[in-house]
Amino acid sequence: AVRARGAHVLTGGTGGLGLLTGRWLGESGALLVVLASRSGTMGAQEATRLRSVRGSTVRLARCDAAEVSDVRRLVDGVRLGDGPLLSGVWHAAGVLSDG
Repeated sequence: AVRARGAHVLTGGTGGLGLLTGRWLGESGALLVVLASRSGTMGAQEATRLRSVRGSTVRLARCDAAEVSDVRRLVDGVRLGDGPLLSGVWHAAGVLSDG
């Protein structure tokens, strides 16, 4: 079972799977969803869709999931902040190689 309330961090959060997971978490009651990617950015269309999830705050963060120091900084930023407690860390980063 997923503890949706609280804060959730998603590495690869601005890719297809990350965006779907972030939206699902928001709709399931997550108070804070942090979408992390190497660039820390996402397209305007995706941002608009996520803003429509009521009751959940969505933040973007820059983090390379292959770098331990980046991941530590990201998780510590959520754990030590004044927001909701960290309830989940999700890994959705990946590369599709079908050829």
